[in-house]
Amino acid sequence: MRAKIAVCGVIAVFIATGSSSHAAHKWGLKEGAPDLKSAGQLAFGPDGVLFVGDAKGAAVFAIDTGDAAASAKIAPRNIEDLGAKLAAVSGLTSPVVVNDLAVNPLSGNLYLSLAAGDAKAPALVKIDAAGAISLVSLAKVPYLKATLPNPPEDKLQGEGPRARNRRDETVTDIAYASGKVLVSGVTAGEAPSQIREIAFPFSDNAVGTSVEIYHGAHGRLEDNATVRTFIAMNIDGVPSVLAGFT
Repeated sequence: MRAKIAVCGVIAVFIATGSSSHAAHKWGLKEGAPDLKSAGQLAFGPDGVLFVGDAKGAAVFAIDTGDAAASAKIAPRNIEDLGAKLAAVSGLTSPVVVNDLAVNPLSGNLYLSLAAGDAKAPALVKIDAAGAISLVSLAKVPYLKATLPNPPEDKLQGEGPRARNRRDETVTDIAYASGKVLVSGVTAGEAPSQIREIAFPFSDNAVGTSVEIYHGAHGRLEDNATVRTFIAMNIDGVPSVLAGFT
């Protein structure tokens, strides 16, 4: 499916939606150890389920954090020298790079996705209302995995300042809306820039929408501009996303 959209600075892509009435114990998550290759973009779904984008592994994971207790008050946090505090967490190796942050809407706890050490090992940490930082164990958790088809090769491409590894852009943002996980990123196809829609619980029938923009300076439609971030919303009752791209 291809959507041709002429915009300046932002794009609106209309997404088909569905609904889900599953209870927390019916999401179909299976206990095990998620084989994350990287931990990038984050978004919370229902009942404390955390969606984690894995660009290196070309996948999205749904992980039950077990953090579904409602908080009466969301406490503000001011954490000084966060980098040093993360490096001091048992199980993490320096240097530690923060890739994304998401707030659990039920508990108010913060979750960070990290790349730890020279190997950039994936990790997740939780910061509670008191500011205490703890590593989220992935050794034995309920989870599901959705594999993203046709990812870019995991290698540096191009020359000079334009050289980049497009596998790192397989997942650029994630959102959960109306029972669907929306994932922006690039593929190895002829129209690389896409927003995918994956029903949750995950199935094998993900729908991808190619994104085209009109480039004023080039005077043509182009489909290789990467969506970097987006917000799921309703416009006149129509489920949509508002996206920014480069």
